[in-house]
Amino acid sequence: MEQGIVALLEKTFVEGKTYEVVVTTLRDKGKGSPNAAAIGVVRRGQDLHMKVFKGSDTFENLKGLKKLGINIITIQNINVIAQAALRGWGSPEAEFEPDQYENMRGFPFLKKAAVQIDCQAEDWTEQSGKDDFGQFHTATFKPVPEAYRINDENGRPVEKGTTVVLEALVFATRWKVATGELKAFLQQRLKIYLDKAIELGGEGNLKSVDIIHEFLTKG
Repeated sequence: MEQGIVALLEKTFVEGKTYEVVVTTLRDKGKGSPNAAAIGVVRRGQDLHMKVFKGSDTFENLKGLKKLGINIITIQNINVIAQAALRGWGSPEAEFEPDQYENMRGFPFLKKAAVQIDCQAEDWTEQSGKDDFGQFHTATFKPVPEAYRINDENGRPVEKGTTVVLEALVFATRWKVATGELKAFLQQRLKIYLDKAIELGGEGNLKSVDIIHEFLTKG
């Protein structure tokens, strides 16, 4: 791997920690419109690792074209992660308008990204199982960087488990598919995180709260 890319990965991702980034893919084997999703990524050595769920647009797009963009979104713009996670969830609605994207090597990236990393998906492995939310089918893979663009030298990704917004996003998506007592429990937990986000304030947090409320009231 090219030394500039290795240095970028080591600077951006602390080994073993999981970060939430926005992944961009293309529909119809690269011939369709862009899709964006919030996905966790972890670095082990010089390799990045990701997991996606079957049924998601990202899973299907990567099955068709093993190519993705990693968009590093900073804490100040955490609402961009919220929008990627919830807008268009379970519907054909686009996560972002076309003018919010820009191309690098002919592939779409978010203009708001502090760092854009053009990757190929390698070592694609699928597995199935069952958890508290029912049956699942996932694919794990390594996003292998081939090129990058830095828009903000000081931009760092958001580490999972460090912000109330990321926690709220997890509970919001689980709430959407849950039923009965579990749904009621998730709603209580979600309210706690949303209240904390409002208390913390800041444009990114408050915009994220609005996006989550919109998600909860749709459908």
